[in-house]
This record gives sequence, C-alpha cells and structure tokens, in this order.
Amino acid sequence: MNHHDCDIARDLMPLAIDEVCSEGSQRFLDNHLQECPPCQRMYERMKATPMPVMNPLPAQEDQALHQSLQHLGKRFRALWIALAVLAGAFLLLLVVAGVNQITWNWVTDIPLDQYSTRVQCASPFVSLTMSANFLAQDYVGHSLDILVADESDVNHTGQSNAVILIYTLEYYPRQAKNSAIHLPDYTFTTGLTENELCHDGSHIYLVDGMEGVIPSDGMQLMLLDIGSPVSEIRVRAGNKEATIYTWGDPLNVYPESLCENGLPASRVMLREDYETWLSTGE
Repeated sequence: MNHHDCDIARDLMPLAIDEVCSEGSQRFLDNHLQECPPCQRMYERMKATPMPVMNPLPAQEDQALHQSLQHLGKRFRALWIALAVLAGAFLLLLVVAGVNQITWNWVTDIPLDQYSTRVQCASPFVSLTMSANFLAQDYVGHSLDILVADESDVNHTGQSNAVILIYTLEYYPRQAKNSAIHLPDYTFTTGLTENELCHDGSHIYLVDGMEGVIPSDGMQLMLLDIGSPVSEIRVRAGNKEATIYTWGDPLNVYPESLCENGLPASRVMLREDYETWLSTGE
C-alpha cells in the first residue's frame, strides 16, 4: 500500500465528513478506502467520534496583518493630532495678524478738526489743497462724488448743468495717533483735484477737455475746455460736511507772467482766451 496515498486520504477524511470535499478528492478517497482497510477503519472511527468545536487560532499572517493595522492606526492618529495642532497654530497666527492689520491699518474719514482745505488758482487750473497734522504716509487718499446740483435742490449758479463736488478723505488713525507722538508739529499738504477744475477768473468749472496746440513760438500750449459750473465744493468726514467753496465766492487768482508773445508761462490756457488771443494777432 502506498503510504503517500494514505496520508492524502487521511487529510481528506475531515473534509469528507464535513461534506466539503471537491468531487475529484471525494472520488480519490472512496477508491482508496475500498483498497485500504486501515484507512477505512480510521475513517469509520472519525465518523463515529464527534469532532470537538474549537475556535481556531488566527493564522500567523492574520496576526501579523492585525498588528500592522493597529500600528498603522496609531501612527495615523498621531499624524492627525500633529496636523490639528499645526492647523490651530496657523489659525491663531491668522487671527493675530488680522487683529494687527485691523488695528494698524484701520481706515476712517479724517475728522474735520484735523485738517484744513483751501482753494488756489494758478493759471486756469484750480487746486484744492489739504493740510493735516500727521505724517504723509498715514494719508490713504480721497474719493470724489459729483452730484447734479438741481437734483439736490442746491444750485447757486442758475444753470441747469451745475454740479456739487464732495471730497471724502481717509487716513490711518492708529498710525496717525502714534506718529503724532513723535512729531506733533508735523503737517503735510496734498492736492485733492487731478486737473479736473478750472476757472474763468471769477467762477469754478469742471474741465471738459484738453487739447495741445503749437503756437507761433513753437512751444506746446495746453488748451482747456470749460465744462459744468461748480455750485459748491464740500469736504466730508463721516456724517459731517464742510463747504469750502460756493458759486460766486471771490477767487484768489495768482497773477501769471506772460511771455513776449503774450502767452502764459505755465503754457496752460482756456480755449476761449486762446481764441481771443488769436483774433488779436500773434
């Protein structure tokens, strides 16, 4: 008798008893039992003796996998904790930076008692200047609102296309407060208009356009076109406004020297004055 066949048959016996043998294995076992009485007797004993119910121990591979998963889970938990700490620190940094940004770069309107404005007229251009008692870098800038005078029921010109100009100025109050401690007497001056206003000697207008021409002396001359009349010029700070010009107010026009041909040294001129100059002959 082939002992190798006996070993195979005895390995198959529990599977046959549990009825989980494949068809080929069952056929091999049946043929072997017919030829091998010892294996036949062992098979009968195995069928007659109930198999004890045991909880099988995990295979070595399963135990290793389970331990690996446990270790990996611990590492992932540590990683998540580290990421949470970093995220919390980053958010705290953002909050601190945001508070600092708001504190130092908070922008507000300049209180009316901290600056003075005036109207200056040099050549046909009108300049609005502002003087304030804090550092120039604390100044943010200004915005301009142009209102139709008739719609606001304030029209001192009697002309339908009149406008009201409102300048709103802004600065950094926190920086201004601290800089004033070091330089309390420092003032700076800045212009508000950007070549947008002109005058005819007695009233202020918006500039409607500009054009360069070359007169007989060969030097370029800038001609200004008069636009809408300005009924009022105001400055605004929060809910407070101050009017610095009203139509008809006397203008402080600085006299300008003329060249030998009678043209202004600034090389800026109203178009109507230039046409009058042309009519008199160059």
